[in-house]
Amino acid sequence: MAKFCDSCGAKIGAGEKFCPECGAAVESAAGNPAPAPQPVVKNHVNENTSGASNGGQRNKGLIYGIGAVLLVAALGGGFYFMNHSAGSTDSSVKIVKVAPKKDTKDKTEIPRKNADNKTEAQSPSGNNNQASTPQTNIPAVTKASIAGASHSSADKEGAYVHSALLAIDGDVKTCWAEGVQGYGIGENIVISFNSTYRVSGMNIWIGHQKTEDLFYKNGRPLAVRIIGSDGSNEIYNLNDTIGVQRVNFTKPIDVSNIKIIVEKIAPGSKYEDTCIAEVSFF
Repeated sequence: MAKFCDSCGAKIGAGEKFCPECGAAVESAAGNPAPAPQPVVKNHVNENTSGASNGGQRNKGLIYGIGAVLLVAALGGGFYFMNHSAGSTDSSVKIVKVAPKKDTKDKTEIPRKNADNKTEAQSPSGNNNQASTPQTNIPAVTKASIAGASHSSADKEGAYVHSALLAIDGDVKTCWAEGVQGYGIGENIVISFNSTYRVSGMNIWIGHQKTEDLFYKNGRPLAVRIIGSDGSNEIYNLNDTIGVQRVNFTKPIDVSNIKIIVEKIAPGSKYEDTCIAEVSFF
């Protein structure tokens, strides 16, 4: 007797246990369906044929294990960060505080400014080879400063004496004439002041300047030594000429008297007397 599938209605041959069309089990003669075959699922990791359900459980277990490890690591890291950020009590950790840098510039090195708002250069430390100009209240010499004059020798013409006073009388037609034998090298006159004055130089008229003829007949100094009461000592050369000659001293001298010594002469054509007509100071 032919059989038909209860599921799809297909014809089933004798002795067949499953429908050739849909695979449904055919009831046995006893009325009980034959057991359906179980498909085999292969596990591709270890080729375990225990079934798909076992592989799924293993994968879920692996995922849960990885999640737990990550959670523990996250919790541990957070605890470590919170603990150290709040200040670790570990003695091996030292916190070094750096003090703020101080301004070490020496304020005294700032250049000063003068009244014109110009920067003045700082003076170098140590000795300065350039001597500073001494401060003094000594006044400059004037014609009124001269108190008198003296001489080492003077020529006489009867009662008339060619004394050193004639060299400071303000008259160039009179003169001092030395009175020793010869031309009087080394003879001198001394001009005295009424106090100590600063003297920068002198004006001098050499020879006897009353006339041009007398100028050349008498001797004339061509070099004189100037010795000050302060110890200064200089020789100055002169020109053999009629009229005034201005002599600037090497440096100003503070003196109460000045000595003028004849060092070199131009001999006269007739007389051996060496003369100085007039002297003034400035």
